[in-house]
Amino acid sequence: MKSIPSYNSKELFPEPTPNDVEKYSKLIEHDSSNTFAYFLRANAFARQKKYSESIADLEKVLEIDPQNPMAINNLGTAYMCQGEISQAFDYFQSAIQIDPNYYDAFHNRALALMDLNKIDQAIEDLSKAIDLKPDFWSAYRHRGIAYHLIGDEKASYKDYITAKNMEKPVRSKFDD
Repeated sequence: MKSIPSYNSKELFPEPTPNDVEKYSKLIEHDSSNTFAYFLRANAFARQKKYSESIADLEKVLEIDPQNPMAINNLGTAYMCQGEISQAFDYFQSAIQIDPNYYDAFHNRALALMDLNKIDQAIEDLSKAIDLKPDFWSAYRHRGIAYHLIGDEKASYKDYITAKNMEKPVRSKFDD
């Protein structure tokens, strides 16, 4: 069995802007029931690799809105970034139970399954994510990795090429 690539939180959380946390904290001071502000601040904390703070804000979202699948999914992501894979898996599972069409949760649960060395189940989840969102290049890429891990190089290559052809490069306003 080949080794599983490490989980990369940069892929999940882009670089923060300097004032994100401060900006969302002001919104929360103004309205402590603003779940969207807590959610955005949680993401800003996560991008800064402050996962405990992110988790606290996402738990606050769930106190106000207990059936919020995005907050539940992001809790799983924060736990995954801390290396708590089993706990992350449980959150992804819960998000899918609330919203069975939530392709990001299937994708994230697949990444947890890969870390748990349950590659066949990961491939099933990645296939489900692709069924739900056919242009989900990251799911193709990770499914290609999963196929590689079980030795199916033909399927791995096919998914790699599909992902590569779909992937949109990150561009800025200075690229023209």
